[in-house]
Amino acid sequence: MEVAQFQCSFVRTTMLRITIQHNHDKIVHEHASGPLIIGRAPDESEKHVTVVDEYISRRQLRLEELPGSRVRFQNLGRNEFALPDGRHVNHGERGEADLPTRFCFSHTVIDVASTDQPPSADSDGQIYDTIDSSFEASDTVPIGQTPPPEQLAHWFKTLLSVQKSAFGTDAFYEETARAVVDLIGLDRGLVLLRNGNEWVQTAGYSRSRDIEINFSSSILNKVIAKKRTIYCNPRGVDVHASLRRLEAAVGSPIFNDSQEVIGMLYGSRDVALHHAGHAIGRLEAQLVEMLANSVTAGLTRMVMLERLKQVEQLAAVGQALGYILHDLRGPLGNAQQLTDMLRQPQAAAMSRDQQLHFIDESLAVCLDLLNDSLEFCRGNIQLQMVEGFCRKLLDKHLEMLRLKLESDNVQLVVDIPDSLIAVFDPARLARVIFNLAKNAGEAVRGQADATVTIAANAADGGTSLSVSDNGPGMPPEAMAKLFQPFGTHGKRGGTGFGLAIAKQLVDAHQGNIDVTSNPEGTTFTIFLPHRPSSVAAPLTGQFESKGTFENEASVAPQRRLSILVAEDGLVNQALITGLLHELGHAVTVVADGQLAVETLQSQSFDLVLMDLEMPVMDGLEAAQKIRESQTPEEPRIPIVALTAHETPESREACLAASMNGYLVKPPRLDDLYAVINEVVGRS
Repeated sequence: MEVAQFQCSFVRTTMLRITIQHNHDKIVHEHASGPLIIGRAPDESEKHVTVVDEYISRRQLRLEELPGSRVRFQNLGRNEFALPDGRHVNHGERGEADLPTRFCFSHTVIDVASTDQPPSADSDGQIYDTIDSSFEASDTVPIGQTPPPEQLAHWFKTLLSVQKSAFGTDAFYEETARAVVDLIGLDRGLVLLRNGNEWVQTAGYSRSRDIEINFSSSILNKVIAKKRTIYCNPRGVDVHASLRRLEAAVGSPIFNDSQEVIGMLYGSRDVALHHAGHAIGRLEAQLVEMLANSVTAGLTRMVMLERLKQVEQLAAVGQALGYILHDLRGPLGNAQQLTDMLRQPQAAAMSRDQQLHFIDESLAVCLDLLNDSLEFCRGNIQLQMVEGFCRKLLDKHLEMLRLKLESDNVQLVVDIPDSLIAVFDPARLARVIFNLAKNAGEAVRGQADATVTIAANAADGGTSLSVSDNGPGMPPEAMAKLFQPFGTHGKRGGTGFGLAIAKQLVDAHQGNIDVTSNPEGTTFTIFLPHRPSSVAAPLTGQFESKGTFENEASVAPQRRLSILVAEDGLVNQALITGLLHELGHAVTVVADGQLAVETLQSQSFDLVLMDLEMPVMDGLEAAQKIRESQTPEEPRIPIVALTAHETPESREACLAASMNGYLVKPPRLDDLYAVINEVVGRS
């Protein structure tokens, strides 16, 4: 019975039929099961279909068939696309639709249907006539004659085609330049835009390869001077040198929102026997002007959209700051009240240890919120990819997570095969798992059998990881905005950042994250594609999450060290000195980089902790001067940066200054201990 069920689960009577139409090209692809990626250059390890369209991103659209003749879709690309009901789907957005459905891009239409749904057809098609579309643009009409209907239809079809292009892209300008040639039968078409005092050819098209793409400076100058469309038929007339070889030329101005000429749409035809008698008239010039006006309108629209985007971004920043400040005020207020209680001489309602514990908890909430905010705002995440056994790479992070969950009476079950090999950034993926598991722990907290399960296994083309709980599940309206910043704000005391960061980190791995939920629990599933080992970034010479540049094993110094601390902040001086004394080390403190350099010239130290931002001389300059003053025979004293800016730029600057590691302020005791052991043990 079990075998029969196993076999039946793989029987499919239908597949997805994907029909892709781009200009006059048509591709039909049938897909059996699982996710399908459609794009211009998708990863070969994924099930995919390639589309030749510059508007389409390398990985544009993800499709997956659902039961009940439905399909799940997600926009992976940089450009939006439209649904049949007119809605637009932006980058990262996802949804579901009934089959058949359609996704409309610039020049590409993607129809998706089930194979048991027959293609639409006219049963009585034989009673209809069709329009002959065989009109050639080279069939020009002599000046003064009325164009035939076929030519008028061709003109408007070309205009609409240009309008459908994504404005501002190379494809749009190329289509515009080509339309000048196709509309009137000219030899060349150009889009010129002003860049400072120079005119730059943004796009150009010619009827054949042997026709040079150039323009008449005389036409350009007149267009700029008159701010109007200029056309002429100079054959046989004594004209400017740039017009002598031309039979016809036209130029139309492109304006900015201040009505200044910032570009020109230009077209011309050379003198040739087979073109004799074909000139540019008022109607043709007006058509070129219509194209130029579409460029002007597009530029104005781009400026307006950019301004609107800036306004929306400012509004979003204001809302984000409001959420963050609101969430900071509560725990900071608690910490202040608890501190005041500690100062009171009379007996408090709770013990001193309880008060200190709640102060720690309150400040930890504040620090987590600030770290989440910084993580999300950085956006451009730099990964340190490592290939190895998945369980081993995550082991220490999972143990810390186990302690965290067990403190809340939540059991952690880990089901990751020891032999499973994967490629990912251990620290970043651990952050994803921690955020998901922390939410799962909150969902089951208080249950008698509260359990969070983390599992991983090899999947088709990659590695699949899951974080699941046996909680009550989530309502559909909550699932719809899970991965949006502040989408879950206020739920169980959360900030609404954790899941947004988790998605951001998974996206950086070129993976995807999905969620399913029912009354028996919730499961988040992460798919990470296989990456070749050559992609894994070497760790030596890079910053590690533990705060050092090199990758050798730590060796504890096992002795009292003499440490120079260069730090201008009085509170930080006291804090770092106290931590170092707790570790048993001798400490000398100076307030700027210049004093650090001078002190090292007269005293010997085992280690320098160097703040990056100080008066007189900053930490980077001080580190460089220290290195310059050392002879090749001298041992290089380890220098560890103290910084509040954990960014790739500051890390690269520290590496360039020959520092050995870094600590984020304020440092924790265990981080300080680990970095000192690492850098001093190596030296």
